[in-house]
Amino acid sequence: MQPAKPWQELSKKELEKLYLEQTELYEEIEEEMDFVLINSACHLPGNTRAKYEQQLAVIQQRIDRLRELLNKK
Repeated sequence: MQPAKPWQELSKKELEKLYLEQTELYEEIEEEMDFVLINSACHLPGNTRAKYEQQLAVIQQRIDRLRELLNKK
């Protein structure tokens, strides 16, 4: 297995694919968070929302960086 290339070295097509994957992941996690927090009949730890929001923030940073790189190509 080859090590991953730095994003700057990826082709526009590769960046677009990665961008799409990250936006889909963001949407999936957002839907999961909504479902878990609204529909859970079990008690959840108080930091559950914070964990989801932290995950979403990291993915949003990736999306923003990919968008920057795509605009440069």
